[in-house]
Amino acid sequence: DGRGRRRAVPSSERGALMIAIVETSDPVRLSFLKAMLEAADLHPFIFEANSAYHFLPSRLMVPESEVELARRVVADVEGEAQT
Repeated sequence: DGRGRRRAVPSSERGALMIAIVETSDPVRLSFLKAMLEAADLHPFIFEANSAYHFLPSRLMVPESEVELARRVVADVEGEAQT
């Protein structure tokens, strides 16, 4: 089912490998998390899954070198939203 596997696509910038850190069909969540990552001086990219049926999730991607920090930022932001 794809869980736990690393999904990556080459970035058009700098040849960096991009890693998916969030997959969701919620465009509000994606935009919010992207803004939070940008505020942390990271370089997120939303890879949108365009399908006629709109059931494929989009992915929030970051350069491989930023994965650990990006995951911490997402965990912190989403943890704060639940409290």
